[in-house]
Amino acid sequence: MNADFHRLKTGISQVVAKGFPAAFLLARKSCSHGAVPPCSFGIRAARWNIWRLRRDHAPAQRGGDIERGRRHSGFSCRAFSLIELLVVVALIALLATFAVPAVGSLNRSNAVTRAQQLIEQQLVSARQTALARNRRVEVRFYKFTEPGAIGNAQTFRAVQAFLIDENNKATPVGRMAKLPDSVLLNEVAANSSLLGLADKTWDASNDPQVSLPGVGTSYTAKAFQFRPDGSTGLTATNMWFVTIHSAINGATAATPPSNFATVQVDPVSGAVRSYRP
Repeated sequence: MNADFHRLKTGISQVVAKGFPAAFLLARKSCSHGAVPPCSFGIRAARWNIWRLRRDHAPAQRGGDIERGRRHSGFSCRAFSLIELLVVVALIALLATFAVPAVGSLNRSNAVTRAQQLIEQQLVSARQTALARNRRVEVRFYKFTEPGAIGNAQTFRAVQAFLIDENNKATPVGRMAKLPDSVLLNEVAANSSLLGLADKTWDASNDPQVSLPGVGTSYTAKAFQFRPDGSTGLTATNMWFVTIHSAINGATAATPPSNFATVQVDPVSGAVRSYRP
């Protein structure tokens, strides 16, 4: 028994010099066919020690074993091919084709909503000021050329309120409220009856034409007044309103587009209501 293990030890010690096959055969020869079971255990131990010694003394081969292990485990480092990248780019372009118009329509709709809320707030605030101050309050819709716009076309794009005292002197209640750049007021009388009123006239002493930011005095205006009791000076038998929509449809569109808003003023009570389809 001791002689068998001595031969095993000798075979293992020669693995580096003779390589795996020779050492393995030497280990196998160390046991006879009639050896006792401990010799079989010794062969398995010899195989393990041979593998460990080869691992420690052959780093290049160890790298190859790792790579083969990766292939057997299903792990892959393969990169994308050119065709795969082109397919992904094509899919992104296709999705953008559908997404961009939807985003643009949503932005225009939001701009119309903001303009509607702005005009409604200005009218409600003007009426409340007339009630609180027991004075007339005049609301003016300004028509001017948008700074930086191409061409000289004037459109209604802003609103402002003025307090009128007992001497008919006009004092601004607040700053001019300008609509978003992408929307305007439809100036066709059938769509915006408030813009069908006569142009505002100016009084050099009590009600001079004020200078607007970025516009100066190059503008015209339509105006109506809230009375101290909250009513208006408008004809009671008519309906008075303004229509708001995207600027891409033009200020003189005979029929409002599907995306529009209307702000209405009751001539008797002065109540302000909005309508959005």
